[in-house]
Amino acid sequence: MNATRALLRQDGAAVTTSARPSRIGAVDLGVVLRPFTSLVAAQLVGTALGFLFWVVAARGVPAATVGLVSAGVAAQALLGKVAVLGVGTHLIAELPPLGAAGRRSLLRAGTTVVTVAGLLAGALFVGAVELVPALDGATVHQLFGGPVAVAVFVAGTAATAVGLLLDQAVLGAQRSSLQVLRNLVASGLRFPLGVALLAVGLTGSGALLLCWALPLALSSVLVWRRLFPRGSVDGRGSEPGVLAHSARHAGGALRQHALDLSLSAGPLLMPVVAAAVLAPEANARFAIAWLVATFVFVPPYMLATALFAASVHEPLDDFCRRARRTLPGGLAISAVLGAAAALAAPYVLGVFGPGYAEESSRLLALLVPAGLWMVLKDHVVALWRVQGRVTSAAGLAGGGVLLEVSGAAAGAAVAGAPGLCVGWLLALGVQAYGAAPVVHGILRAPLGPPTPTAPTAPTAAAPGRPLTEEAR
Repeated sequence: MNATRALLRQDGAAVTTSARPSRIGAVDLGVVLRPFTSLVAAQLVGTALGFLFWVVAARGVPAATVGLVSAGVAAQALLGKVAVLGVGTHLIAELPPLGAAGRRSLLRAGTTVVTVAGLLAGALFVGAVELVPALDGATVHQLFGGPVAVAVFVAGTAATAVGLLLDQAVLGAQRSSLQVLRNLVASGLRFPLGVALLAVGLTGSGALLLCWALPLALSSVLVWRRLFPRGSVDGRGSEPGVLAHSARHAGGALRQHALDLSLSAGPLLMPVVAAAVLAPEANARFAIAWLVATFVFVPPYMLATALFAASVHEPLDDFCRRARRTLPGGLAISAVLGAAAALAAPYVLGVFGPGYAEESSRLLALLVPAGLWMVLKDHVVALWRVQGRVTSAAGLAGGGVLLEVSGAAAGAAVAGAPGLCVGWLLALGVQAYGAAPVVHGILRAPLGPPTPTAPTAPTAAAPGRPLTEEAR
């Protein structure tokens, strides 16, 4: 029992999980399921309506233009993830204890910082593309054929970053339904806007990029208005400025950013490793299998994100009790999605050709079991975020990325694409073995009795850092 308790530590001191009575019963998972449902719904809405936009684009403009715009949108997504600077994840922890005025002040400062970072990231990317001789003639270089396309790309990068920020901030503000609304507006406006621009003869890459970026910006404005209706918050004159908030929160946000990037690096690097070590034909089949596998990995990650948002200012008892329900739930979701993907792959992937139906299906069957480990990893990361152990988690996640890349490259050298998948799985198995004691601690740590009490106002956290167990 003592060994189990020692696994749940914060800042070097053992956490007493029963520091105060738990406020949830064994079946109260609404605080997790509501944001989880919003996250999944937003993903589905964005994917479905985004597909409709690309259908319109493919039928209305030349294939070369579609290729240019898709490259630009992919670049914006990557740059936006970098430019968000961890502010969104940080706000999940910082917004709950604040009143309406404090939330508006902090979110305004965060939005300002992320907007500037997005503009700089977009401008630097354009400059790099224009100045690097090796990229002359590349797809992204052709995208920036005029000042309009450049301006829309830079502004779209900032809009992408702000959208990612708000999607996380609404979880901290306990308004997760606004995430669905934002994605519905952003994705839904692209179709009529694209039809309108094509109808008047605007078929260039700049026009299509505008169809993608403008709805993003409008959806963010709408979410802000729903969060803070005009006249609903007083005391604007006493709110701290952007510089004051930045000084207080920069350290916490950047630590969260380091962890976010470490967690994203593995999925982003695997296609890069495959492209570097596999023959073009084998890489094409792996890329299709990887694309399908990533959809299997997303819902369990969203479940862990919702668990973190629900538990960041609660006693550790509450986190563990919820995790004991979400862990098997996440494993079940991952197993069902993985089995469904593996069984349907020979039929679905057949649209790409006979070779994909056979080879990509085999690779997919090797990849989807990784989703089970990701459920465990995401719950361990959620625990460390709740405990404030973000720096340690980022270091361990970075080490895991190196292990995954090494295992995948070694496997590919031995047995090609199947070996790459097996090597990656073995690397994940090593990480799972290392994380097993922490998972055991979550599942077996002794908890205080779930005595329901009336909700109390949360204690304000010290500026720039979440509440710790000691503060509670």
